[in-house]
Amino acid sequence: GSDGWLFLADEQRRSCAPDFPFSAAFARWRALVSEIRASGKAVLLLVVPDKSSIYPEHLADVPDAECAADGKADFWDLLERQGSRTGIVPMRAAMLRRKRVAGDDLYARRDSHWTTLGSLALTRAALDVVGRGVSLRAAEVHDPGREEYIGDLAALIGSTEIDTRAQ
Repeated sequence: GSDGWLFLADEQRRSCAPDFPFSAAFARWRALVSEIRASGKAVLLLVVPDKSSIYPEHLADVPDAECAADGKADFWDLLERQGSRTGIVPMRAAMLRRKRVAGDDLYARRDSHWTTLGSLALTRAALDVVGRGVSLRAAEVHDPGREEYIGDLAALIGSTEIDTRAQ
């Protein structure tokens, strides 16, 4: 990626040429939710976004980037059009809304995981769906600032470079 951002290359490849068609995966998820509901249990499947679905502007010199972007758009479009009706809740829109405030701090630049800020955004979005009035109040969240880390993606390429991220 650009500006020191790292991404999983295989994530891009799979979005361009999925091993399993998105529509078939969606059908299987729907079937799973239906089976659980048929047993008398309440269930929702929350689908969290990958890093490049939230920060595509940091992808640079990525093979098949345009194809991968099209694949990701198709995937999220399918989930956002049909998911909520079927018990499958896409979480990308919540992360994109939070990105407007948090900027680049929802995922670590050199790691595949979201930061605590990203986790809080996902938790809030999940509580909006299933919380029955439970919520996180700003006063309940302590901001410990930034921390140093060596990202998992950096380690995969043999880098020991220390970066900082929001905790």
